[in-house]
Amino acid sequence: MSRTVVITGSVVLFHVAALWALQSGLIRKAAEVVIPVTLLSEF
Repeated sequence: MSRTVVITGSVVLFHVAALWALQSGLIRKAAEVVIPVTLLSEF
């Protein structure tokens, strides 16, 4: 396999995984956890 094919495949897989996470609500749950932590660290 050429390097270009590996890189392109990795990028496509990453986007598919990101879209799946967005659809299943994982990103929203992660944001609910991360945002309070960042707010607490500011004060």
